[in-house]
Amino acid sequence: MKIYKCPICERQLTTLHGLKIHVKTLHENVKEFQCDICDQKFTYKGHLKGHISHVHGNAEKIFQCDLCPTAFAYKHSLKSHTSSIHENVRKYLCHICDKTFKVKSQLRQHVERSHEKLKFSKCFVCDSEFYGASSRNKHFNEVHEKLKLYQCKYCLKKFSQIAGRNTHVKTIHENGKSLNCELCSKQFGCKRDYQRHVDAVHDKIRPFRCNICNGTFAWKVYFNKHVKNCKDNSRLQKQFKCQEGSVIS
Repeated sequence: MKIYKCPICERQLTTLHGLKIHVKTLHENVKEFQCDICDQKFTYKGHLKGHISHVHGNAEKIFQCDLCPTAFAYKHSLKSHTSSIHENVRKYLCHICDKTFKVKSQLRQHVERSHEKLKFSKCFVCDSEFYGASSRNKHFNEVHEKLKLYQCKYCLKKFSQIAGRNTHVKTIHENGKSLNCELCSKQFGCKRDYQRHVDAVHDKIRPFRCNICNGTFAWKVYFNKHVKNCKDNSRLQKQFKCQEGSVIS
């Protein structure tokens, strides 16, 4: 089998077409197709069409999941959702460390980041490095430009990330709670909240520790509130001791 090596990062690909796509998307960052709604740019016309359908809601979601209220515009999206969320299928194996992944893109990113240590693009503002131009541009738009490109179709609230917009729509407007805790049957609208619940309630993971009293907390919001109160109490105790000492003397 003939191998085509990228002249920039030395990544090896099996076809010349794949090499051209690799250089075009990762190194040259060529994006000829622009969304008329949010001005986001894409390398391929198919990606633009998919963006418009998924992000701006032009596609009718006719493929309904049999296991939860989630619906999709495309059949392959439904199949991917079912296998990864409900069946927890992880069929893509890393041959270096034996770690498994649900989708092929996750495996590819894992190999590039964990084993090949590839970093292609640097942020124009803060010099942070990323594993591709798309990740760099996303960082730049969200962190430095503070852009919120993804809008809720119900209340018009805008979000910087599509995942945040989708979670908002699902939990606030559509009341979609498709993830059930197997230990207590509590329901959650997104995987992040479900995992936080399991870690805090069932696994008793408390990663936040107060440096003043050594108290531990599962949630950062409660930890921050505690630290503020703990500092105030410690300050009051010191003042009281000082006053008490001056009276005794």
